[in-house]
Amino acid sequence: MEQWYEFARGPVLRLALVVGIVGLLRHFVVAVWGMADAVRHAQDKAIPYRDVLLRTLGWAFPFFKLHRRRVLYSVGSFVFHLALLVGALFLTEHLALLKGNVGLGWPTLPRPASDVVAVITLVSGLGLLGMRLFTLETRQLSRAMDYALMLLLIAAVAAGALASRSWNPFSYYGTMFVHVLCAAAVFFLMPFTKLTHCVLFPVIRLSSEIAWHFRPQAGRDVLKTLTGTEERVI
Repeated sequence: MEQWYEFARGPVLRLALVVGIVGLLRHFVVAVWGMADAVRHAQDKAIPYRDVLLRTLGWAFPFFKLHRRRVLYSVGSFVFHLALLVGALFLTEHLALLKGNVGLGWPTLPRPASDVVAVITLVSGLGLLGMRLFTLETRQLSRAMDYALMLLLIAAVAAGALASRSWNPFSYYGTMFVHVLCAAAVFFLMPFTKLTHCVLFPVIRLSSEIAWHFRPQAGRDVLKTLTGTEERVI
């Protein structure tokens, strides 16, 4: 199993990282390029960039929006995202791997804090999965890939947290193999699933704003596309 683990954390993880990073970068570049082209052709170039930035930050840190509809799901989703990011970016083992490969590093979480973050991630993740399964409104919006991604993330966190425990009923290399394999699968799927929001989120509201600043004759083009003619009898 040790050899399988080394293979997973070596070639498999590197391939997944390359696919994930390149794919996400492509999505971001295409989105920014499209917005720049739309602004260049827009008749109204007065884009309220400051207001868009404030709205984006307001949704990135939605402390005053969590009281709205579906409070429990909103809070759980925010906590899950935050705990997952903190664990991924500040866990000692993750940063040791990063520093060993590319020479980058920053302060890490102490072990007790990282254990708390892992528990919070698992509890909030399982809660979100349960709400997707048992809440009609959420279940109707969920697809098979949504469940698969949640299960992969939960399995990655659970296996990583379990690996170094003295009471781990499985072997260290076995649980680490599962941890790395699930993480690699998530990285690989990022450019092809809803996980692209991790890079598109900062530009979503700006693209929506730009979309309303039509270029000249855009209305006629839209009407022709929808009805096959540039004129509509009213």
